Amino acid sequence: MAEFRYSVYVEEMGRAEPSANHQAKTLRDPLDDEGVNIAAYDHSSGSQEIVGCVRLNYSWRQALSFYEDFYEMRRSPSATHPGFTSICTRLMVGKRHRRSDLPVRLVRAAYSRALMDGVRQGYIDCNQHLNDFFLRMGFVMHCNPKTHPIYGTVTVLRLAMHDITHFEACRSPLAADLRDWMALTPTRQPDRNHQ
Repeated sequence: MAEFRYSVYVEEMGRAEPSANHQAKTLRDPLDDEGVNIAAYDHSSGSQEIVGCVRLNYSWRQALSFYEDFYEMRRSPSATHPGFTSICTRLMVGKRHRRSDLPVRLVRAAYSRALMDGVRQGYIDCNQHLNDFFLRMGFVMHCNPKTHPIYGTVTVLRLAMHDITHFEACRSPLAADLRDWMALTPTRQPDRNHQ
C-alpha cells in the first residue's frame, strides 16, 4: 500500500510529502502504526494490484496530534471526542478507476468499519473540487476552510455517523449501510472491541 500511495501522491500529483521515502518509493507515516488501512485490489490481470485505499484512525486508540487541532475535534457535538471520534485520511484511487464507483465503495467500506468500531463523529479534509462528492456522501462542513501545510486550502468536513435523517435527505449511499447496521444491532451500543 505504501508503494501505491507514493505512486499517486508523489509521482502523479507531485506532492511534497515529508514522509515519502524516495529511494524505496513508499509513503508511510506514523498514523499507519495504529490505523485501520483498507485497500481495493484489481484482480482482472491475474495480479493483486492495489487500485485504491483509505485509512481510519481512532481518537481513543492514539494521539492524532496535528489533526485533532486542525480538524477542531474538541468542538465535536454531544461530547463525543475523544471517546467516539475518528479521522479518515489517505483516501486515494488510481487514475484508471477514478470515474468508477470505487471512491464511493471505499468511503462506504471505511464508514461501515468505523460504525462497527463505535465511531459517532468522523472527520476528513479535502481540496475544494471534492467538496460535492463528500457532501453527497453525507458529510457536513465543520469549520472554515484551512490551509494544510502539504495540501493547500482544504475543507474540513464532519460525518455524524448515526444521522439517518440527514443521509436520507441528501440521498447518501451510507443510509443503506446505517439501516443494515441498525437492523443487526437494534439493542446494543456500537462495539469498539472489533479489531
